[in-house]
Amino acid sequence: MKLKLPLSFIVIIVLLLASCSSKRHISVKHINELEQSESGNGFYYSLPKTVLNIDVVVKKTKGIPGPFVDYANYFLGIDNVINNSYVDYEISDIQINRVALPDPDHYYFVEYNRRAIGENDFVLNFSEPGILKSINILDEDEIIKKTNDKQLIYSYELKNLGFNHFLGSNHKIVRDTIVDYILVDTILQERRRFELRRTVKDNEERAEELADVIIDLRNQKMDIISGFHEIPYSEETMRYMYSKLDSIKQSYLKLFVGKEVVVENTYRFAYDPKWNHVNKSQPVFRFHRNKGLLSIDENEGLLYEVNLKRVEEAQLPIKLKTLSTHKQNNNGLFYRVPEYYNVSIGVDDRNKIEKNILINQLGTVLSLPPYLFEVNFCTETGSIKFLKKVD
Repeated sequence: MKLKLPLSFIVIIVLLLASCSSKRHISVKHINELEQSESGNGFYYSLPKTVLNIDVVVKKTKGIPGPFVDYANYFLGIDNVINNSYVDYEISDIQINRVALPDPDHYYFVEYNRRAIGENDFVLNFSEPGILKSINILDEDEIIKKTNDKQLIYSYELKNLGFNHFLGSNHKIVRDTIVDYILVDTILQERRRFELRRTVKDNEERAEELADVIIDLRNQKMDIISGFHEIPYSEETMRYMYSKLDSIKQSYLKLFVGKEVVVENTYRFAYDPKWNHVNKSQPVFRFHRNKGLLSIDENEGLLYEVNLKRVEEAQLPIKLKTLSTHKQNNNGLFYRVPEYYNVSIGVDDRNKIEKNILINQLGTVLSLPPYLFEVNFCTETGSIKFLKKVD
């Protein structure tokens, strides 16, 4: 028995099916699932991944002997001096900061249905690197910091590491006595004459002059605090004179005891966390006390490694972790649900710096229904900040 349906009934069914399909506003696919010949009305966007900037502050201390170190004990009775030049390095600080960059493994194509959207506004807002910020919502621009694999981001270096010890003239006037013997009528006569000449002072003479100045400055400081001048200076004036005299004395004293010059350099290492890095140490750099930062390929120095561990209290539900939505059909916009990880860097368990950080690519990716929404995304994580369905 064959069932014959009226033509009008068939037309109604077709219209209903077309109406249902037209409610599907957008179709989102991972770029790897696009056919080469496939085209349509749409746009591309990426989800952000987390890159960790590891900033290492290295303090370099350079010891420089004074030019008159050999006379420090003789003229001033000082034994605690810098006798030889040296360079010493120390890691004074390590900072771990997260930045968001487009994830090359998570680019998507959004094809929208003109007929379904109709006259509705379809406003897209992207960040500069191409990360989707919002749909149908206009918000303020956000800044995403860029990073390099390794770069020196701050350096302070003194150009003149020597001493300025030209207290006075480097020359002195010497009077020479010259004796001439003249034979006059068989009589030998002696005549004396004097000549002045300029000569360079030797180190001992210059050291003695500077030592006398240092002792005189000490005496002047004592005169101030003992009230020798018998002038009622104000407390502020006395403090000012005392500090100035002490500053001058210390600058001259360095000519005997030497000085240390401290330079701070900040180096940046960019680390891209991956799934196979979890619970496994990854080398970042080596550090040597006498040479500073070294490549991980060197055979000397302490090896600093970064470690990733899940934060047990903030783990995502197992059901979310097992979803792999970008391989399903008929999905809407994809977004991230990041997960907290404990990031530490150090040598074994020594000098360890720890921080709990949201890492985007080690979370999961989910999708919205394929309809038109007002959506505001967090450009740092790719998660949803605000969501509202458009009628």
